[in-house]
Amino acid sequence: MYHIIHMHRTTILLDDGLIKGLKRKAAQEGKNVTDLVKIYVRRGLQEDRPSRSPDVVKLPSFSMGIPTIDPADRSLLWDLMDQDERSC
Repeated sequence: MYHIIHMHRTTILLDDGLIKGLKRKAAQEGKNVTDLVKIYVRRGLQEDRPSRSPDVVKLPSFSMGIPTIDPADRSLLWDLMDQDERSC
């Protein structure tokens, strides 16, 4: 059984620096420029895919003791914030 793979030819306009870099990298890796371009395009397309769910990061928590004021008393909280603002 044979698998027929159809490939499309295309033209990519790249500046001289990119072409030189691709040719140098291809020579170092023993590949041709076409193969390198395919590799880099595939990588770029894979980066655009949504990755699997992000790892859960556990954030640190600290014990601050018993509150010295009632955090439910909004007027007291506003007064304390106003005092802090004036002291700056």
